[in-house]
Amino acid sequence: MRRYIPRTILALVPIAFLCLDILLYPVIFEGFGGKRDVGIVPLLTRGELRLGTFRAHAIRVSMDDIRDPNFLGNINSDRSALVISVYVDRDGEVIRGALTEALLEILQKSSPQDARRLIDLLSQQNAINPGHIVSFDLHIPVAGSSQPRLKYLLITPLRYGEPDQTKAELLSAFPEVFSFATDQDVSSLILPCLGTNWRNKNSITFDEFFSSFFDTLRSGTQPRDIYFSFYREWPSFYLEAAVSSLNSNWHRSFDKTYSNFPNLYRRQFRFVILFWFLCVLIVSASVRLTLRKFIIVSVTFVLLALGVGTLVSLLTEGRGPLTALILETVVFATLALGFRRIVTWSAKSVFE
Repeated sequence: MRRYIPRTILALVPIAFLCLDILLYPVIFEGFGGKRDVGIVPLLTRGELRLGTFRAHAIRVSMDDIRDPNFLGNINSDRSALVISVYVDRDGEVIRGALTEALLEILQKSSPQDARRLIDLLSQQNAINPGHIVSFDLHIPVAGSSQPRLKYLLITPLRYGEPDQTKAELLSAFPEVFSFATDQDVSSLILPCLGTNWRNKNSITFDEFFSSFFDTLRSGTQPRDIYFSFYREWPSFYLEAAVSSLNSNWHRSFDKTYSNFPNLYRRQFRFVILFWFLCVLIVSASVRLTLRKFIIVSVTFVLLALGVGTLVSLLTEGRGPLTALILETVVFATLALGFRRIVTWSAKSVFE
């Protein structure tokens, strides 16, 4: 029995690698829930709904009012960021929106220093430029249970009175928002529908906002949760338009990216590790596995699998995750099951 202990330990090395990868990147699905819809009644009743997972981010929808003492009360993380928009006119003057004014009221009570800094920033002419975000650290006391749990404020300037340019500016600003969230390890991103306003006919549509978001979102584990924040006091027709637009853009983006099939996060890398484990088990059943032999088998299999995986990616490009999943499973399983025979192949035998 003792001679099998080293063999068992070595065979579990791939599993240790897999566990470490999941620990570092604690996401199972990159895309999930493509056929789900947000319902208005459940959203109003619960106040928050999870739509699904897109590019490894959990997409959620919430009904909010920043003046509500329970605003962001459902978020436990202390590394949250709120995105707001302001308008910049042709002279470089900043025009504050209703959300910005409400936030300033809260900051004047909870963090006067932040309020003064934000007012100074927004009062400067040509201090911010459309299409590029401005990050702002907040110092709201955590002890106050009625205060929003916000660490960062991300200001997105938009050109005033020019809705045709707003979508282009969002397409430039969203990648900066996501990059900031990744760099600063933001866990929750609260995103109102920037640039939309039911009182202003010159504002962009919900379709333009949501399509800009989904088209620019990148795969990654940060932020873990993204909240589409709908204003609780919107009139019913405007809320219906927001929900309808979100559902249609969600389905369109999910189908375009994943062909409506759930996609595993870091699928190919994790498949290589799983079939590496299978290969080691099969080899160890017929060969006494020493450390030297384990290293030779492991390096050879992993290099073969990575090379074949690259070929599979090229062959399945544009065919959706289901085709890639099936082909990767067949190819990696063949490598693992037939490893002993495959490694004995030589080009010299062709000419013998």
